[in-house]
Amino acid sequence: MRLHSRGALGEAVSALLDAGIAAGRVRSDASPGDVLMALGGITLISGHEHQRDLASRLIRLLLDGLAVDRGASSTS
Repeated sequence: MRLHSRGALGEAVSALLDAGIAAGRVRSDASPGDVLMALGGITLISGHEHQRDLASRLIRLLLDGLAVDRGASSTS
């Protein structure tokens, strides 16, 4: 069951990243595996009531890190 869930999540994240990359909003070097690992860490943190603000900041950091830097001249 766990491997099936991991596979389904990987496919979902991959589809979301592909759509974001195609739309020019997500970095082309974004890896579904890396995103899942980051989300896993955030999930562990968010399980603690006193860490919810930290989890929210980490989600924002992850999303900002995935976004295309519109000011950059490269096509990362």
